[in-house]
Amino acid sequence: MPYGRYADPGGGAAASIGRVTRRVRGRMARLPGLTATADLLAARHCVDLLAAGVKEYPGDPLRYVWLAEALQRVQRDMRMLLRLRWAAAVATGAGAVALVARTVIRKLAGLGETGGEEPAVRLLRRAYALGSQRLARGADPATLHTLARVYLGQGMPAETLRLTRLAASMSPAPAAEVLVTAARAYLALRRPEDAARLAERAIEQGSSVGYDVLAQARIADRSRLARRPVDGVGDWRELRRRVRLEDRVRYYGAARTQPQTALVLTSAQWAKTRATVSEAVALSGRARKGVTA
Repeated sequence: MPYGRYADPGGGAAASIGRVTRRVRGRMARLPGLTATADLLAARHCVDLLAAGVKEYPGDPLRYVWLAEALQRVQRDMRMLLRLRWAAAVATGAGAVALVARTVIRKLAGLGETGGEEPAVRLLRRAYALGSQRLARGADPATLHTLARVYLGQGMPAETLRLTRLAASMSPAPAAEVLVTAARAYLALRRPEDAARLAERAIEQGSSVGYDVLAQARIADRSRLARRPVDGVGDWRELRRRVRLEDRVRYYGAARTQPQTALVLTSAQWAKTRATVSEAVALSGRARKGVTA
């Protein structure tokens, strides 16, 4: 027999354990209640809508960026929620919730197991490949802006600024969305005042998403920016409320109101409840048949 079959004596057992683990996670990801947090975050950040957009337009690099950024926002919110659980001494089951959440989100995003690679990274790699192909045919501001967001998602804000400047130089006036991305890059570089300056320019040019960046800048640098109200508004929560839904859709690819998010969450949980009840009834029926046989 080939030696290679026995080179890793524990390989078969490890693979079996992996399959069982994935099967258990899959079953847990169908349970109502336990998946409520994941369903809420997915609905809030429109993971389902953005995943559908990737399927419909697989050659559009911006669609992959939108979905990757949504997944990163889900991860950020999940970390925040878990920290709150620990602070409130309700950490029991927090790890299970996080594990189930990742399984639910990956399924909604149409992504399977990706090994050690984060799903968002996988999407950004695809966006980079498609964007680079477009640049090979000729540079244009939209593609440069898309690649700038790829670099930002990969934690390379300096490259983001380089590409946003290049994109801005190709138009008489830089698009408001390009200014928003550049402002986000300055935030990542821990330069909140520069971020605020560009965010205000984005607002002037028509993108209220700049208010969202201003809110983040205010949180990052309370000492100075908090003393400088924007349009008479000093509270970061009020700044975020000023972002128009249509501008969120234009920049992030999709958006929902709070009532719409609640409706999607209720629908997802109700569907899982019905499926769980149906499965329980079917199991009960098979058990009775086994007893009477």
